[in-house]
Amino acid sequence: MGLDAAHREVWDALQSAAQGGRLGHAILLHGEGGWHKLQLAQALAAALLCQRGQFPACGECHSCRLLAVGNHPDFVHVAPVESSQIRVDQIRELSAQMALRPQLSPRQIALIEPAERMNAAAANALLKTLEEPAADTHLLLVSARRGALPATIRSRCQQWRLGAAVASQASDVAEWLAGGDPEAVTRWSPAELSRVESLAETLLALAQGSVSILAAQARLSEDIEQSLWVWASLLAAARRPPPPGLSPGLGRWLNLTSRLEVSRLWTLTQSLTRARNLRGSGMREDLLLLDLLEQWRQLTEYEMEHQA
Repeated sequence: MGLDAAHREVWDALQSAAQGGRLGHAILLHGEGGWHKLQLAQALAAALLCQRGQFPACGECHSCRLLAVGNHPDFVHVAPVESSQIRVDQIRELSAQMALRPQLSPRQIALIEPAERMNAAAANALLKTLEEPAADTHLLLVSARRGALPATIRSRCQQWRLGAAVASQASDVAEWLAGGDPEAVTRWSPAELSRVESLAETLLALAQGSVSILAAQARLSEDIEQSLWVWASLLAAARRPPPPGLSPGLGRWLNLTSRLEVSRLWTLTQSLTRARNLRGSGMREDLLLLDLLEQWRQLTEYEMEHQA
């Protein structure tokens, strides 16, 4: 797992707490940016679910393999779906699952991100789970705006602050996305790198069937122009050797795209280029985006069926 020194220090402390039985039932990872907090939370979830109890997770046991393809029965990932907020029904579903015993791993893990997107009803619903924790569950909350969370939520979490990531690691990813073009590297700001991670996770979720095509459309519609540019850049970068320290989310996305038929990936890339050129021509952008997402879903359908 590629982390800079500051994040490595937090990871080592989390590992020590977990192995010493001091890891909180609810863990709040907060600080600057979104990408590295999510990367660390995903790595922690994998380690806590690993059947071999390894830090970082072994990546080879049945639990690790299921988690990698988004099909782990003891893991719940809660994020905004079809809106900008995390809704109360999502938290109620999470709480219902957390009340059950683990099916495969030693414990159940729920990841909520970005936690500050919970609406008031959702935050209130989460309080009961925080107040009455089961011994074999952990809630991982990821937030870039800790102050936006209710004090009642924050006070019940073991809080871990992450500082800004070291620029060199972000630079490696930026150069990978830019394909060696020094001018293009400057376009990949920390905010854009966070967008890359978010878009890759959305495309993975659509391929896995954990979000609907309309939910994926809603996420990408927040800034269609940037979404199309990032998506096209990701497809182009998929043909290059990955940089060191690539996040687990991007690693899973690359793992999937590496198995897809090259000619069909090229067809999707051309469709993305046409869609970007058609923006502003009077074509309905929502339909353009739906068509692209449907192409992606059909392209990945076979591979996802044969991973299960």
